[in-house]
Formats: sequence, structure tokens, C-alpha cells
Amino acid sequence: MKCIGHSEVDAVSTCARCGAGICPDCVNGTFYQVDNKPLCRKCNYEVGLENDHMFKSMLRSKRIKTGIFIVTFIGGVVVFIVNKTGNAGTASAVIGMLFCWGLGFIGNFFDKQPDNRSAKAQAKEALREVKYPLSTLIGKLLGFFIMALTSPLQIIAFLIGINGVKKQIADNNTILSRIKVENQ
Repeated sequence: MKCIGHSEVDAVSTCARCGAGICPDCVNGTFYQVDNKPLCRKCNYEVGLENDHMFKSMLRSKRIKTGIFIVTFIGGVVVFIVNKTGNAGTASAVIGMLFCWGLGFIGNFFDKQPDNRSAKAQAKEALREVKYPLSTLIGKLLGFFIMALTSPLQIIAFLIGINGVKKQIADNNTILSRIKVENQ
């Protein structure tokens, strides 16, 4: 079998995606791998485009979530200030602020992460919620306010995450550019 990129050279491996023959130079020049197996130039480029789409989708999701957190954070601060300047007590002002901050976790609904738990585990949790509704409600409310306390940290984490995804996009674009140049 000959290399798909260099028809005069014998293949030493095959592309993990399409099965085409790959010579030593192409094996060493591969940017992406599937199960630690090299890809041909065409499949390298296709994987790079898939990564580009995935990274841009991640960036969009992180930006939406960060925006929601920032809006609810500012809203919480405004609620706190309004309650404190009025006749409300400190506890009321803090609870109102934490409630707004907790709403920032609505952004988590923009994650398209599947529930990877087994059907048995999901059914067990659903049954527990039906069997013990009061304790479930109390647990969720406590969780809500505990998450609210971490809201400012979540904003920082999301901003760091956005920068990380931007770097991944830039690195991937560099690889795509190199693949384009090498294929010409």
C-alpha cells in the first residue's frame, strides 16, 4: 500500500478515520490522532474543522453563562443596596442579594451535557424526591443559597475558562493554517 499523500512512498500505517495508507513523514506530521493512531492530511483537516466548531460552541456557551452571572450579580448588589437604603434589615437585604446571585445558575441550563448516570440511579433519585418532598425541597433551597455564595467565584472561573477556550481556538486555527499550507 502506498501513502495517500506521497504516492511514490510505501505506507507504514493507516489513517484511523478513513483507512488510507500513510508514510513515515505523514505519520510524523499528523496533528490529531484517534485512539493514538495517526490521521491522513485530509482527516487531520476535517478533525480540525470539527474541533473549531466544538470550541466555538463552547465559547458561545461560556459567554452566555458569564453574561447571566454578571447580570444577576449586579442585580443582587442593586437589590442589596435598595433594601439597605430602605427600611429592610440586613438579613433581608442579604437574602435578596443571594437569591439574585443564585438565579445566575440558570446559565447552567445552556450546557448540553447528557445525564450519564444509569437509568437505575436516575430512577432512584426521582423516587427519593417523590418519597421525601420536604427534605428534597429544603436540600435544593440550601444548595441554591450555597451556590449563590459562590457566584462571584463562578464569574471569575468563567472568565478564565473563556480565555482558555480562546487559546484553544487560536491553537486550532494555527494547526488548520499549517495543514492548508502543507496540502498546497
